[in-house]
Amino acid sequence: MGGCARCAAEEERTGPFLLIVGRRPPAPSRQHGTVRACPRGTDWRAALARLRADGFRVLARADPATGPPPPDAAGRRARRYAAEAWRALGADGVFRPGTDSAQDAVRALDPPWWHEGPECPFAFATPLM
Repeated sequence: MGGCARCAAEEERTGPFLLIVGRRPPAPSRQHGTVRACPRGTDWRAALARLRADGFRVLARADPATGPPPPDAAGRRARRYAAEAWRALGADGVFRPGTDSAQDAVRALDPPWWHEGPECPFAFATPLM
C-alpha cells in the first residue's frame, strides 16, 4: 500500500465523495411550512454532517428552479427552503445542468493524475515479508 507523498496528498484532497443528483431537495425530518416531512423522520442535515466528518466531499447536481416565483408566502418559503438545502448539499461543489457537462463532473471527480503521468514509485524497493 506504499506510494509517493504527492499521490497521498492528492488522494487526501480528493478523498471519497458523494454526488447527489436530484430535482427536489431532501425532505426535512419535520414538516417545514408546505414542505412535507420525510416519512421516516430522517434528519438529512445530521446525515450530511456525519458524511463530512468522515471525510467525504459532498457535491450536488440539481436542476435549478424554473418558472416565475411562487405568488404566495408559503410558495416563497418552500423555494427558499429548497435553495438553502441545495446550498448546504453543494457546499463542496455544484454541477449545474446546462452549464456543467457530464464530462466536467468526470474531470472533477476522477482527476487525470490518477491515470496520466509517470507512475509513483513504491515506498519500499522490496516487498514486506
